[in-house]
Formats: sequence, C-alpha cells, structure tokens
Amino acid sequence: MTIPNNADTGAFARFLHDLGDELAEMVRFAPRTPVGQLTVDVRRRRPDLTIRDADVLNAVTETLMLVGHPDGTVSHLASVLDGCVFTQRVRATTTERVDVRGGTSLLPIEMIVREEHEHGRPLPVSTSPFGDETLVGPSGWLPTIPPYGLVGLRWTGGAVVAGRVDEPEVSPDHIARISELLADHYRKQEWWGFEERGLDARPADLLRAIAQAKLEDPSLFCDPLPPLAELMYDPLDRDQDRFLWREHAAIRQGENVSFSVQGMPDGLHAELRSRATTYGMSFDQYVIAILGHLAWRTPFAEDLGPVERWWPGESDPFGRR
Repeated sequence: MTIPNNADTGAFARFLHDLGDELAEMVRFAPRTPVGQLTVDVRRRRPDLTIRDADVLNAVTETLMLVGHPDGTVSHLASVLDGCVFTQRVRATTTERVDVRGGTSLLPIEMIVREEHEHGRPLPVSTSPFGDETLVGPSGWLPTIPPYGLVGLRWTGGAVVAGRVDEPEVSPDHIARISELLADHYRKQEWWGFEERGLDARPADLLRAIAQAKLEDPSLFCDPLPPLAELMYDPLDRDQDRFLWREHAAIRQGENVSFSVQGMPDGLHAELRSRATTYGMSFDQYVIAILGHLAWRTPFAEDLGPVERWWPGESDPFGRR
C-alpha cells in the first residue's frame, strides 16, 4: 500500500493529519529525534505504507504539536515550552476561584493542556468544556490576585503551576526586542499561509511563532513577562490588521508611491524604529501609518473648503440636484 498522492488533496491531508498525530505520540517523551530516524520508526510501525522523509517533513510542518529544529531534529511542543511561564492580567480577584480566562496570553498553556487530555494524559488543570478559552483547576490552585494583577502559569515537568506575578521589571528596550522577535516569527507564519487559511489559522500561527522564537532565544519566557496580548498587541484580534500589520496588506493596497527622507536626526530615526518594532511593523509601515493619521488629525482636515476645489468642473461630485 502506498500513501495518497497530492492529486487527492483531501486524502493526502487526512494522511498527513494521522501521520502527524502518530509522530507527536512518538516524540512526546523522547529527546530530539532526526527526521530520518522518525521515518525508519514509522515504517516499522506501519509497514503497509511507503513513507518517505518528505512525508515526515510535511507532517511535522502541518502538525501543531510538532516542532522542527533548524538542525533537522523534531520534538514535541510540550518539550520545547517546558519551563516556560505565560502571564495573564485578571480582571477580577481570583479569591476562591478555580478558573482563569485564557485567550491570546495563555494560548500555549491552553493548547498543551487540551492535547494532554485528548491523548489520555489527564491533568488536574483542564480547559473549559464550553470552549470559552478558560483554564479550570482544583480548589486552591490559583493564588489570590487582585483585579488587574498578573497570574503566571508555568508549564513544567508535565504539569501547570500557577503563581502570583509582580509587574515584571523589564526595560522598554528589552520588551521592544522581545516584541520584535515574536512579531517577526508571526509575520513569517502569516506570510506563507495567508492565501489559503485566513483568520482561523491565527492561533496556530501564533503558537508556531512562539515555538520558533523560543528556539531562537532559549531564555525566552523562562522568567515572567507581560502578557502576550500586550507584547504583541493581540495578534488574534479578528479586526484585520488593527494591531499587527503584515507585509501582504501593503502588497494588496493597489497603487502607491515611494519616497526617501533626508536629514532625519538619528534620535528621531531610532525612536521611530523602536516604536515600529514594538507594534510588530516595519519602519516604512509605521511611518506611513503615522503620516496618514496626522493627515486627518490636523487643522487642514477640518478646513477642506468647497467640494469644487477637489472635483474641478463639478458643482456636486455626488450627483445631487
């Protein structure tokens, strides 16, 4: 028996899904495993299928719980994020509560917990059965945190540990560098997949971006940071590109012009670039954004004058009599 070919898109997608689930189970408690070794191991488990390295690579790329390392090895997302702490700003005191709202900021913990339960490895902490992005634990698992304080959830040793987090004492420059790192990996995910997947793929793209950022900077999330929704200005917001601009938006905007700026002071250039990276934008995108904002927030915008000045030869451009 051979695997489905790419012509049968549906069957091939199901094959990759099943193969990815099997690979995730194989590497869950294993050290980083080379792709070639995974191919050999899968062939032993499924001798009826002619599986190649390319099939394993495709399955790793498509499976959310698998992380491909630059050296060609593969590990489970739970292993990559082991020891990481993610924070959330609670909107009400946690006294006597057993639930904490998740969303963007606790997405990695939520996804790992859900995966563990689905594969028969139940944890004391679980996700809400109603799918409202909430993590629920036993009585007493949450510390008492005042409104708008930070709770930290650390994934460590196959368990979720909750603790109270003081406001992280992190310099703005360090926060800007972390935001730039996350935004860069997130934009790469969006860039390669925006045509086919759209908004529904954003949670998966964000999770893959976090994993790749962790591979690039192993110290990332070892210590508490501000919530992800604040670091990245909530990339899962469904309002298109409200907080995180993407390169393909610029490509689709139609005709445009380019220009250069001479004589910009170094200090101003550094400040604009720092703000651009904080918002997950390129320098050009940020400058265009603030110029567009200023154009409609100046006295000129309130004094456009008669419409005849803007549509020469027409007394009423809207066709009214």
